[in-house]
Amino acid sequence: MTRPKLNIEREFSDRIFDGLTLIFLILIITWPLYYYSDLSESIPTHYNSWGEPDKLSQKSKIWTLPILGVVMSVGLFILNRFPHLFNYPVQITKENAAQQYRKATQFIRKLNTIITASLFYIVYSTIQTALNEQNGLGVLFLPLFLLLIFISIGNYLYQALKKENRNV
Repeated sequence: MTRPKLNIEREFSDRIFDGLTLIFLILIITWPLYYYSDLSESIPTHYNSWGEPDKLSQKSKIWTLPILGVVMSVGLFILNRFPHLFNYPVQITKENAAQQYRKATQFIRKLNTIITASLFYIVYSTIQTALNEQNGLGVLFLPLFLLLIFISIGNYLYQALKKENRNV
């Protein structure tokens, strides 16, 4: 059975998440531009699980995360226009398609914002560490990032699997 192709209108919260993602994308590009000339020739480019820098590379590597962030964010933004192509934990029917698509697109927006914000924080911390203003990401970065991701996944699955949303 072919899934219905629906145009899911963005709600106010969708616009907030898209706006936050755009702000983090702007920051992830402008921050390195502003500080690039102040950076030494080698900067931290890898961190251990405690958030401490454990590898140095050329300062030109500062552009890896902004490029990755832009490609990933734009890719998720475009993907979100085609919710009928997503994988779902329930069967999609004409009756539940709009509701399931709405929840899935909101989930993708939240993930996009969390990941883009995290990439910006890594770029910010890399620059601050290279300028001797801080030392790495901090011990809480990885647990907080994972917590936000898993809470988002859990919330989406809970919402998608609620009995009144399945309509099968």
